[in-house]
Amino acid sequence: MPEIITRADARAKGLKRFFTGKPCKRGHVVERRVDTGDCDECVNQRSRKWRAANLDAELARGRKYRSTHPKAI
Repeated sequence: MPEIITRADARAKGLKRFFTGKPCKRGHVVERRVDTGDCDECVNQRSRKWRAANLDAELARGRKYRSTHPKAI
């Protein structure tokens, strides 16, 4: 388990995440983002849902990146 730290303390220390030990509104007990307050698991689920609904756009984005950054692969 991560160390319990408030959002204000994490922001003061320049951290990107904080952990309260309390569940989010969907029941996840994980770290949250300082900038938005969103829990990491909710962000991951939202991203997976968007990617599934927009698979063609996501694949096109990947093809474009690979064609413009051949050395990064």
